[in-house]
Amino acid sequence: MTHYQTLGLPSDSKPEAIRSAYRSLVGKHHPDKGGDPLIFKAVQEAYTVLSDAGTRRAYDVAIKKKPVESLPATAALFVAEYFADC
Repeated sequence: MTHYQTLGLPSDSKPEAIRSAYRSLVGKHHPDKGGDPLIFKAVQEAYTVLSDAGTRRAYDVAIKKKPVESLPATAALFVAEYFADC
């Protein structure tokens, strides 16, 4: 799953759309409001990468060279990281 898919946006989205999607999803998935901490973490990571122009350009180049990971593989990675942090 790409960071764009995480935020529910096309890859040509403007910075304002990225910020708006991030704010909406963070409010919905925040652990303090009963949201899923894994989804919250994924949304934060996506925004961190896509909100910076230089990092976003590098990410766009990288995803064109690499096949998109499957959702189960991405979820397994987040679960492993979550339990490692506990």
